[in-house]
Amino acid sequence: MYRRIVAGAAWLAETDKPTLELLCEKVDRREQMKAQLARSELVLFTDKMYAYPNPLVGMLSTIESEIAKLLSALGLTPTDRTRMGLAEVKARNAFEDFLSKQASR
Repeated sequence: MYRRIVAGAAWLAETDKPTLELLCEKVDRREQMKAQLARSELVLFTDKMYAYPNPLVGMLSTIESEIAKLLSALGLTPTDRTRMGLAEVKARNAFEDFLSKQASR
């Protein structure tokens, strides 16, 4: 993931690398949690058969929120790239061409 991001995100500076490393570590930890949750149950039971949610579910939700914040901080979402002035230029579609021609008449 680190190499992919560095190769595709030319706007990242040397000072962004600690944040990027933290992002990658959290993504790795998320994968570990998902694997562990796959081997477990979403609902666990006490010895007296009271149900309670698997703590991994909440931990997974928390780490996913943290990952989203780091992606945003690094400008790795379309919305954040637009905010940073790094929006991708898209080709006009046929309808936009039609509107442009109509407006120029």
